[in-house]
Amino acid sequence: MGFAISFLNHLGRVTMNPKYSAFTVYLELPKTKKTRKCVTSRIVTLDDISTMIERINEAERTDEISSDRAMQYRTVILLGAYTGQRSEATLSKITVGDVRKALGTDKPCMSIPSDKDKIRMAHYVPIHPHLIEPLSCLISGRENDELLSSYHSINMWLKHKKFPLSRCQHHFILGDLRKFAEQHGDAICWNDSNRSYILTHGVSGVQWAHYKSPLPEYVYDVYMHAWKNIILEF
Repeated sequence: MGFAISFLNHLGRVTMNPKYSAFTVYLELPKTKKTRKCVTSRIVTLDDISTMIERINEAERTDEISSDRAMQYRTVILLGAYTGQRSEATLSKITVGDVRKALGTDKPCMSIPSDKDKIRMAHYVPIHPHLIEPLSCLISGRENDELLSSYHSINMWLKHKKFPLSRCQHHFILGDLRKFAEQHGDAICWNDSNRSYILTHGVSGVQWAHYKSPLPEYVYDVYMHAWKNIILEF
């Protein structure tokens, strides 16, 4: 139908005969009622994050996964939950050096370069105080150019286990960590500008392209104003 209408309009233009275009009215489909868009069906809560840590601990106790793997898995879950970074585009590319450099400052923020972000936006990512101990353990004795964790390993483990989420009919995936940060950010009144910057989400427009350029210490302070009392058990 779309092709027929386009063709008739084309004939009307090339022949300068409006009669061709007049036929298109008979080819238009009846208007349909637009369906109302719903909010996402994936709901991720604090309990879901805590439960995932418990599942990893149980897998370690039963020797399903090694202690080294368990350390990596727990740290990735907490890092993703606290920061909301995209799992494949950013979390999978963070190196030991990125973390080590951040932990050497009073207000630790990882500097994420543009090639480690989906929309190619360089930005700072605050490190919650509760993350400092597990991250310090994970980078101890390792080279700066090593990847912080094995994205493929934890991703395949989660896909194989199919752990259910508590408030919806879905299984937990690494992408749910970003959803948790976004959704829980609403509950704790996380500053919208700070959230958009850290998550690099909704940052198009003149303000972000030409005016905003937050310093790491301010990014950290505003972030901690919302997240300082959120403690996820390791």
